[in-house]
Formats: sequence, structure tokens, C-alpha cells
Amino acid sequence: MTTEPNLPLCVSVIELARIAAARLTVRDATLGFSRLAAPQRTALQGQADRWDEVATTLLELWRAQPRGAARQIAAMARSDEEILVFALAAAPLIDRTLGRAYKSLSGVGELTVGVLLDLASPSLEQRLQLVRFLHTDRALRASGLIEIARPGPAMLDDKIEVAPSAIAALRGEPIAPPGPVAAEGHVLPDDLIDAVEAAISLPHWRPGKVSIVSGPAAERAAVLTLRSALDRRPVWNLRAPVSDAATWCRDAALSGVHLGVTTDDPGKAIDALRHSVAWTQAAVVIACDGGALPAAAGGDPPPLLTASVRGAGPPGLSLSVPPGTVRSALETLGF
Repeated sequence: MTTEPNLPLCVSVIELARIAAARLTVRDATLGFSRLAAPQRTALQGQADRWDEVATTLLELWRAQPRGAARQIAAMARSDEEILVFALAAAPLIDRTLGRAYKSLSGVGELTVGVLLDLASPSLEQRLQLVRFLHTDRALRASGLIEIARPGPAMLDDKIEVAPSAIAALRGEPIAPPGPVAAEGHVLPDDLIDAVEAAISLPHWRPGKVSIVSGPAAERAAVLTLRSALDRRPVWNLRAPVSDAATWCRDAALSGVHLGVTTDDPGKAIDALRHSVAWTQAAVVIACDGGALPAAAGGDPPPLLTASVRGAGPPGLSLSVPPGTVRSALETLGF
């Protein structure tokens, strides 16, 4: 039997949440909100005292995950505190007993900001610091890993929702696009990747940045096909406007796909996407016909004109590539 690569991470998340519940139980008893028999208090305190050890182990394990969706969650959460807060929010969605434990401690069936903060720390001062991480403009909400209905600061009675795609990423499950999309995967034999990469010199789509490809539709599609094949990443192709930029960028980043957005107004599309792209570290490319190209801003790479790629490499390169979408793309660009 093989071990799922995400299993140790999920077990560590569950262990941390159990310790948080034990710690909160002891705190409530100390404050007089509940009663514990002496042996039970001793046992729970023993669990609570392991918080620092288990939290450190979880953070090390999470950041050491192989490249993929689970490690991307850590990158999107940004800080150690935010990773731990996310873990506590996600735990009852991967282990039902934790949902029951949270409910017994809080008296409510839904996870709220107040309950999450109580689990995260027994210290009032630290809870007042942690609640700032749940503001709209901090990583957990700006990246869409967790959602709270009202914008702005988090209120203690606000209900917390964890993105289903983030739970799937944590469990190591495939992540489906959040809506209808033309999904394409293009394959290039491994032994040809370096040669094709060197010959066509296409820029990489940088995570967290919006790239632009401009030119005739067929040539734009060819560029996306080649970059997809060279990076071994599928492409989700959308037509602007994107109805929920944060969700699409989050799920594209977690899925490790390129998000291609075709538009007649690249400036407007970039403005709509840039915030979510930066927070989720999605790799997004805007495809347009070249009219009214916006100036590069915010560190975004300059637009790539397909005319600068067309025929810029050795002719006949396509003949070394097996028939298929990659070969057709090379031929479209004159290779």
C-alpha cells in the first residue's frame, strides 16, 4: 500500500485542532464556564502543553510539501500565523469529530470568527492581533482561502467558510474549474522540451503577475499552446469579463494551471484581475488583438507581440515534433 503524500499533513492539521480544542476546554474550565474532574483536566492540560511543538511541526511539514496545491496554500496564506488559522478553520471539514468538538465548545453549529480566534490562542492580546489577519485585505480572505460574507473587518459573530478547492488541495484531490471553461492540456515529449524552449524563447507566465499576448487569434492561441506544453501545465481559457476573478485565480493557482483570458479591452481586464492575481500567485495571461494595449504597470511584464515570435526561430523545427497541437502551434508561428 502506498501512502498518500498529503496524509501526514492532514493528520498534523487534525492533531493541531484537537490540541486547540483541549486548550480551549481547559481555559473555559479555569474561567469557570465549565467543570472538569481533576484527572480530565490533567489529561487535557497535557495535550494543551503540546501546542508549540505540534504547531512548529505542522509549519515545517507544510512548507516542505512537494510542489503542488497544498504547498500553494502556504504560499497564499503568507505568514505562519495565517497558516495556523487556516488549518484550524479547515480541520472540521476533513475530520467530522472536530466539527462536533468545536460545536460543543461554542454552542453553535457554524464556525465563527470568535470561535476560531478562541481556538487559535488563549491570550486576549494575541487574539486581538490575530483578528487583523481576517480583514478583507489580508491574505486569507484576499486570496479566497476563507470567505466571510460582509466586507471589511471581521466581526466575532461572522460565519467563516473555507473554499472547497482549498480543502481539496489539502486532501490532495483534483481541483475542478469553478465554472464552465475551455480546458486544454498540450503535451511535448520530454526530450524535446529543452530544444523547443531554446528555439522559440517565449517568456514565462510569472506567478502573481498579469502577462499580455497580443496579435492575431491563431497566433495568440499558438503561443498559449506552446507555453502550456513547455511548462507541462494545462490552460483554462476564459472570455472576459471574468465573473468572479478571486475564485478563478485562486483555483487556477491551486490547480497549477495557466489562466488565459481573451478580451477586447485588456486594460479593463487587467484592472479587474490584478488584485486577485497578486494575492493568489496565479499565472494569468491576457490575450488581445493589439488595439489599445495598456502600458505595463505594477511590475507586470511588457506585452508580448506575436509578430516578434513569428519566424524568429529555426524553420523546420516543427518537423521534429510529433503531429498534434504543439506541432500545429509551431507551424502557425512559422517554425
